[in-house]
Amino acid sequence: MPSSTRREVWYHSQPLPPLLRLSALAAFAAVIADPAGVALAQCPDAVDQVLVFPGDGESGVPRNVVLRAEFPETRDPQGAPVWTVLDSTGGTIEGDADWDGFSSTFTPESQLDERTYYSARVTAQATGTFWDFDFTTGASTDNAAPSFRGVTGISFATRLQDWLLPECSLARGDGFVFTLDLADASDDVTSDDDLSLYVFQTAGPGSGGDDPVARMRLGDASRVSLFRGIDDGEGEFCFRAEVRDLVGRFDGNSREECVDAVAGAVFDDVCSTAGASPGRGVPASIPAILAVCAALLIRRRSVP
Repeated sequence: MPSSTRREVWYHSQPLPPLLRLSALAAFAAVIADPAGVALAQCPDAVDQVLVFPGDGESGVPRNVVLRAEFPETRDPQGAPVWTVLDSTGGTIEGDADWDGFSSTFTPESQLDERTYYSARVTAQATGTFWDFDFTTGASTDNAAPSFRGVTGISFATRLQDWLLPECSLARGDGFVFTLDLADASDDVTSDDDLSLYVFQTAGPGSGGDDPVARMRLGDASRVSLFRGIDDGEGEFCFRAEVRDLVGRFDGNSREECVDAVAGAVFDDVCSTAGASPGRGVPASIPAILAVCAALLIRRRSVP
């Protein structure tokens, strides 16, 4: 059974006292008037890039590598892709191809030669579109699964449609933006750039199915943001994350983090409209509005 931690953040709609209401309006007016500040992170759009593993030009690749191409829904190859893998002399590498609906793999019949240059092409049969990449093997094989503790924390913010539309093409009305904090990952051979990250939603509105809700090349990423429409539902949302190495092994970590996300009207109207349009940052007066929001939260938490 996966272990789970849970953090509750509830927003109760209660009338504001006059002084606090005036303070909120004043802070909000200052936010609108002041264009200076730190840029907001944009709401993540659906990944439109076909990811190949190992990365193009990668060196020190383990000799027991399993080549892989990840296809997002927007780049559906409409059937199992075809692989062509060549060594440095132009000789064809024999192997087995597999396709699970979004990930295509090629497993060589035997371990690749050490310190050797290889080129690969994966082709979508239906369209003829292809993706080329090359890599150089190292001297060793990768014999251990990667190490990763998964999601270490989760938070969310509510955003109004007026903020989301210029920031996020996935927006449908008001929405939640979930931010997942990630642990460091490591592998005995594969570099961080060639570890792939998969995020799964395990509970809450929008969950269901075995496919990841986000996938990306890990690199030095320590946070991932996800969007969910408020109209899809509120309540408990749970997420877990895993990484996969160049041999195709997952870390097997099923730890998840959960949060109760409920959007309160006052919070939406005052606190979530502090966003910025593209190219515009959070105003320098943001501490004032944050103080007001904190006061709102304290007051609401005290409501039975």
